[in-house]
Amino acid sequence: MKLKKFALRGFVALGVTVALCMFFANTVLTISTPKIQIVQGSHGRLEQKIRLNTQVYFPDTTDYTLSLAAKSAIVINQVYVRPGHHVDAGETLFTATLTDFDKDWKDLQDKYHAKAMALLDKDVENKRFARTSQQNDLYDAVLASQSTMAKAEHDAQLMAFTLNVDIGEDSALWESKVAGQPDLHYAILQALDAKTAYDTAYQAFFDSYDNDRIRVKSGTFKFINERRVLIKELASIADDIVALSERKEALSTITAPQAGYVVALNVKNGDAYDGKKVAFTLSADDVAPVLRGDITSLKKVISDGTKVEIAGDYGNQKTTVEKTVLEGDGKKYAYVTLTDDIITAEGGIPRMVSDGDVEATLTYRARESATLIPASAVRNEGDGADYVYLIQYNYSGFLGSSSIKVIKTGVDVVERGDTMVSVQQELDYAEIADREDRALTDGCTVMKYVD
Repeated sequence: MKLKKFALRGFVALGVTVALCMFFANTVLTISTPKIQIVQGSHGRLEQKIRLNTQVYFPDTTDYTLSLAAKSAIVINQVYVRPGHHVDAGETLFTATLTDFDKDWKDLQDKYHAKAMALLDKDVENKRFARTSQQNDLYDAVLASQSTMAKAEHDAQLMAFTLNVDIGEDSALWESKVAGQPDLHYAILQALDAKTAYDTAYQAFFDSYDNDRIRVKSGTFKFINERRVLIKELASIADDIVALSERKEALSTITAPQAGYVVALNVKNGDAYDGKKVAFTLSADDVAPVLRGDITSLKKVISDGTKVEIAGDYGNQKTTVEKTVLEGDGKKYAYVTLTDDIITAEGGIPRMVSDGDVEATLTYRARESATLIPASAVRNEGDGADYVYLIQYNYSGFLGSSSIKVIKTGVDVVERGDTMVSVQQELDYAEIADREDRALTDGCTVMKYVD
């Protein structure tokens, strides 16, 4: 009996020892084996939220320079608009004062008075002479036709130079050298006609010296010419006075020449402006503003109609991409429709222009379906060598237990998103190792995380 009790106790002790060994062995195995999560591939079109900084943009604009200020500089008194404001044609943009108006006005008045006095004095001095003569008219005709001829010859020679045609110096030979050049031929005919008119006027004037009915005394001839010069100078000064008054009228209150948004205003209160730079820019009233974002660096094709959300204080506003445009600066931009709801939510276009960036979120969707895998499960060895660890179950373990191994498998990445990656391989519903707690190797045994 005692021997049986002893044997029974021995078997119990042995069983306990074996159980403890198995427990500690499993504990060591659990500690040393990498833990993973198992994810599955799926099939679909890759979607990604892309943040994009946009700005209010006016696709069709016109710059306006106040060229009159080049003759009469101005100082800006009061600006009434700012970028982003919509204005009607004729609406006041700003007011200004001509810097030297009083001085310029007095100088012109003094010049006019001096010329008027000179004309009066000459008339008094030569009161016995005629005020006009046909011979003087012929003289003036020579001067006028000479000016016309010089301009016509200049235009023809310049056109010939532009067309790389050598017409030479002798105008009598020009017409024979321009076969096949209809525009140049017409310009040469104009020059030749002008020369004929000059020759005719010149000959008529000198023929007048042999015509007692036309010819006047040299003193009379000189007086009439001098008088005509003074009259022309008086008329020119009078024109300058009128032009100065017109500039004052035009530059004192600057109004919008058309309806549209104020895109840029390059003057402010107190600025001096001399007409050498653009004063303001207006948008075309029939072309709506958009939100424009630079997508040059995006490695994705943004399609027309791509969904967009604009964050606001009271929720997101939905809109779409109108189109993408490669512009003159070499950058590619997305034009996003700017709706009334967005404008209201953002506080109006003037505020949006002033704030600068308007944050948009594009919902990018790939054009074609592919296998989608969580981005964290796709690994890379450099030079485009991407791979995943596929799960392999083994059921031949001790006492029918199972184990999990990972098999390193290369994949060809089509597109990458923030959370998902699309690959060419058909791995739909394949089980893939993800988020391991230590480095994995091909064929190594792994364990699932315990929830």
